[in-house]
Amino acid sequence: MPNHPSTPTPRAPVWLLTALASALLVACGGGDSDATMPDAVVQATVDTPLATTDGMMADTALGIEAQASFHSAPVLLEAPDDRDALDPGATAQQPPRQQAVPPAQASLATRQLTVQALQSGSRMRTLSAPSGADGRAAPMATGAVVSTYSPAQIRAAYGLPALPAAGAALSATQAAQLGAGQTIYIVNAQHNPNAAAELSAFNQKFGLPACTSRTLAAGSALPLATAGKTACELVVAYSTTTGTTTNTAPGYNAGWATEIALDVQWAHATAPLARIAWNIGNRLE
Repeated sequence: MPNHPSTPTPRAPVWLLTALASALLVACGGGDSDATMPDAVVQATVDTPLATTDGMMADTALGIEAQASFHSAPVLLEAPDDRDALDPGATAQQPPRQQAVPPAQASLATRQLTVQALQSGSRMRTLSAPSGADGRAAPMATGAVVSTYSPAQIRAAYGLPALPAAGAALSATQAAQLGAGQTIYIVNAQHNPNAAAELSAFNQKFGLPACTSRTLAAGSALPLATAGKTACELVVAYSTTTGTTTNTAPGYNAGWATEIALDVQWAHATAPLARIAWNIGNRLE
């Protein structure tokens, strides 16, 4: 379903939004039941030119736009349970959740696959049935499984400190281990106007510290001053192509909205007390 470039797509159910980052951080295939390091973690990457080639005109270079590059599971995930909401470390040593992919969706291209596309079935129409030796259509492969990991499982796999219980008193050292006083800068193109609300739902579902949020005023300078050391903050900066900040939000883009959700939510899951400075513009150059 096409979207107007400046109009946000209606928000999906909260459980779907909270599952979004898990859907994007997947190991596809049968997997195993160990709660150790995931065999395959799909990484979101963005390729952007660092320099123009000889003879390329400046105005041509300015027309180059980076595209969001991510992979997501070819299935709408079931709602996560509330174990981590009640105890942030409840799933840390549990095996990953596994969900079967319907045979009709097993061959879907996962690159830039959005929740909206799965909901509308628009990508289904791009599938072509594989042919057998006799030229007739052969059945799709069966048995595809998606394994998803909670923030607690990823933190345990990488040996990061366990998430504290809500309201727990932390020493300065413990807070620093969770990112307090640090700033994570994320650069995206286009906009996800629901990013703060989605992050809040993600935090509630998985027992992560809550984040305040604010938007930088036009003309504000980057990088920011030293971050606070007690809580998470999401700072949104609308940037222009000249490197200044503005009050004008970029246009909405479903692909970039998915990339943004992945970047913001999993940066927070990795360093839950760090400040996240999310810098976005109409194009990424």
